[in-house]
Amino acid sequence: MMRLLLLLTLICSCTKKKEILPPEKMQAVMWEYIKADIYVSEYLKKDSSINIEKEHAAILKKIFAKYNISKEIFFENYQYYTSRSELMNPLLDTIFARQTKKNEIQINKIRR
Repeated sequence: MMRLLLLLTLICSCTKKKEILPPEKMQAVMWEYIKADIYVSEYLKKDSSINIEKEHAAILKKIFAKYNISKEIFFENYQYYTSRSELMNPLLDTIFARQTKKNEIQINKIRR
């Protein structure tokens, strides 16, 4: 019985607990992730001398380092948030609102 209890304790202590990012942090990481994807697909793909996969991986590595998370943590959280629309919808709304405001500012600068 003692061995079983010890084994269960060991197993439970070794299982990795998921790190759930707070919505503000996840939104910030997603915002930069989306911008990186757009940059790669809109600009880097036009240059045939660039290894796109390598550049994309390097950009994402910098983003994850900036927020002190791993690629695995990001994608675990992405799955977590996408499986919960009550969390993901406000997050995406914030991203959309941020970009809309940025576009409006740029348009107003051009009009002046």
